[in-house]
Amino acid sequence: MKEVMSHTLQQLMETMRAFQEANEQYKQEQERIREEANFEQTLLQHRLMVEIEVSRAANEELRKSNEDLRRNLHQRDRSSTRERGLNSSLRDSTKPFSQAIMDEPVLAHYMTPKIASFTWVKDLENHLTTFNAQMITSRRMNAIRCKMFMSTFTDTTQWFNGLL
Repeated sequence: MKEVMSHTLQQLMETMRAFQEANEQYKQEQERIREEANFEQTLLQHRLMVEIEVSRAANEELRKSNEDLRRNLHQRDRSSTRERGLNSSLRDSTKPFSQAIMDEPVLAHYMTPKIASFTWVKDLENHLTTFNAQMITSRRMNAIRCKMFMSTFTDTTQWFNGLL
């Protein structure tokens, strides 16, 4: 019986050693996995830091671009405000025209018709007929005609502006 116990004890000891070796291998495998995970996490952190730096640089570039756009918009707004001031004073002095007529741009290549200025001395109908004939042949829009008609007057601007 001693032999059986000794043999059982020996098997038990071998099993314990096998378990200890397996446990040690398991611990080593777990340590290796933990080190790989730490390495991967470190790589990921570095990658994220690089992406953050790239993003910051892009944001800075966008911020500068936005500043430039705001500055340009502000300059245009100031120019537009000045132009509106000029347009409003023009509108105030040309009451007979509608807002649509006033807003119609007269292009640089449009020239005042070449007719004698109306001075109350000659016939108004003749003046209108001559003006209309030149406008028809030059195919100008009605809004442009209205604006150009005013330029054919001399010393009658107050009368024309007083029309409602």
